[in-house]
Amino acid sequence: MLGTGEAAELAYLTLRELGVEPVAVYGDDDRQSFLGMPVQPQAAMARGDFDRVIVASFVNTPDRQRAELTRLVPRAKLVFLRP
Repeated sequence: MLGTGEAAELAYLTLRELGVEPVAVYGDDDRQSFLGMPVQPQAAMARGDFDRVIVASFVNTPDRQRAELTRLVPRAKLVFLRP
């Protein structure tokens, strides 16, 4: 999951409710942990140790940020909360 804000909290709780355990949390803020999980830098997503990355943000993701993310992760593995 990418994000450590309110949207990420809701996404995390929803995943847990569905029986899905997030394997990693990524973010480029100063947080060291998020709901008991260590926060890894966004660049670490390039390793690809996941099936999908949920981009957990209530803010529309600008095209520039989407392009940056697709350099790290194949577009098919990115799930955005907003189109």
